Amino acid sequence: MRISTSIASYIIVILPFFLNSICYSQNSQEVIAVPIENKEGSVDVIVGSIQEILNDAEEAKKIGDYKTAEACYKAVIEYSPQNARLHVDLANLYRFGLGLFEQAIKEYKIAESLSGDNKKGIGFCQEMEGQIYLNDLHIPKEAVSEFEKSLDSNLENINNIPLLFNLAVALNKVDRGEEAENYLKKIIELNPESDFAYVSRGQLLTNSGDYEGAINALIKAKQITSNKELTVIADSAIDIIKNIRKENTTQ
Repeated sequence: MRISTSIASYIIVILPFFLNSICYSQNSQEVIAVPIENKEGSVDVIVGSIQEILNDAEEAKKIGDYKTAEACYKAVIEYSPQNARLHVDLANLYRFGLGLFEQAIKEYKIAESLSGDNKKGIGFCQEMEGQIYLNDLHIPKEAVSEFEKSLDSNLENINNIPLLFNLAVALNKVDRGEEAENYLKKIIELNPESDFAYVSRGQLLTNSGDYEGAINALIKAKQITSNKELTVIADSAIDIIKNIRKENTTQ
């Protein structure tokens, strides 16, 4: 990482514009200067070519210096705002590094709008937005909307097991259990060894009152899984379902 606080020509230009990166041309080679506030409160400056700044962002992420990585990405985006991949990289940083979920969604949506006729790219962004709504913001209704848009944008996603599974989970949370079960059936069709799909199906069938079907799904999950924790969960769920079934038959 190239850091300089002593190059007067850079400092004079950058300090008045602390929140913005400055691009300039030197010998026909575009260079970006990125201001970074250090722990002491003064300003350091990273200077380099586009690729060097992107390399610095990756290096900063590896050591957990997410604010520096953010500044680097923003600097390159200012120079190349129409690059969808850069917005995806920044969105990933906001989501996984900084935990800024609303800002992550904003960047994914920008990338989505810049993807043109790249259906895979559009579908990917929508899937990521759905994951944030489901797992981070806990707004399943919005998650369902984004996952369904992802399926519509990229027809190949009908075979995307993680997407289908997340959609099934979100649908179940908004009381659309029958649709959720259909997607779980699709997952099992695509991958008969999907233990989590069988466990989730067991939950859905329990909610709908099909206790026998739920128990069978959980037994199947136990048979195919190598996950000890999942086996414990399945055993516990089977015991609970049997007790529920017993209580219902004695009433």
